[in-house]
Amino acid sequence: MGISETVQRAVVPRFVSSELRGTAFGLFNLVIGASFFASNVVFGFLWDNYSLVAAVSYSIVATSIAGAGMSLFVRKYPLSVRL
Repeated sequence: MGISETVQRAVVPRFVSSELRGTAFGLFNLVIGASFFASNVVFGFLWDNYSLVAAVSYSIVATSIAGAGMSLFVRKYPLSVRL
């Protein structure tokens, strides 16, 4: 969590102006929290009503879609390394 959240929070200010930075972080955390909650509800529903295989398959498909979306985003907005 420490590694991934740090990187995500470092990227947010790159795409917004300084006067909207607080709003951007609030919106970022809202989207992350809502997405986390929704995915856990779906995963739990699939596990309870179908099987663990269905829940894990959902997780694999969702992760693949997110990875593809992230790769498209990184190509459009490449991040430069700042030292």
